[in-house]
Amino acid sequence: RHKLEPIQEVALYSLYMLGDESQLNQKIQSFQYRIEEYTKRIAQFEKRGYKEYMDSLKDELAQSCFDLAMVYLRIRKDKEAITLLKTAVENNPYFSIAFYNMACAYSSVGEIDAGLDALEKAVETGYEDVGWIQKDGDLKNLHNAPRFKKLVQDLQEKLERQLKKK
Repeated sequence: RHKLEPIQEVALYSLYMLGDESQLNQKIQSFQYRIEEYTKRIAQFEKRGYKEYMDSLKDELAQSCFDLAMVYLRIRKDKEAITLLKTAVENNPYFSIAFYNMACAYSSVGEIDAGLDALEKAVETGYEDVGWIQKDGDLKNLHNAPRFKKLVQDLQEKLERQLKKK
């Protein structure tokens, strides 16, 4: 089954691009339902003071928001993705890949400063793939910004120092 999942994903998005939105809409609705349920359960646990349960559900909520945001990014609904990614990082402030994809989405809609803020937060929370940062087409709107160049340079230097220590 796991070997078929990438093929199924490609088929799902291909059908969407060809005008058959039904399968993808079902997937979106499933994620939306999951997000709503986690949100309700978190509120219930918060009222009762069950912090440990609430925290684990916040991680689940963050992951579900991230998963739905990735669907939206693939179909170029960047603003919807940004909203979900914000919820993801509110519930898991160390979710570096969510910050990274938020930077991509902001860059795609031309919000350079917000994109740079999110990219800096991604690196701050542990994202280190400097090579991908430099070649990711979704970040191309950020490439000429001095903050982007400094971030890349600082990250490269940090990684080089880590290599020298080993």
